[in-house]
Amino acid sequence: MFCDMDGNFQPPPRSDRAENLTALIGAGAGRKADIGLAFDGDGDRLGVVDENGEIIWAIGCWRCLQARSSPPSRAPPSSAT
Repeated sequence: MFCDMDGNFQPPPRSDRAENLTALIGAGAGRKADIGLAFDGDGDRLGVVDENGEIIWAIGCWRCLQARSSPPSRAPPSSAT
């Protein structure tokens, strides 16, 4: 989506604002996508949409990454009684 270059160097729309993700939400619904990713022009912002067209805000992305990268908890061995 929106990959055609026209030589216009205006700042791209921010991908972390809900109003700028409506096309992504619609495209994902039409394709039954599991996830939609939107990057801004220089890649320092990311918009994420889930399979239901719901926006996953930055804090949700960080929580997901943290949960997946944290080492498993090491519970103390249970004592046999």
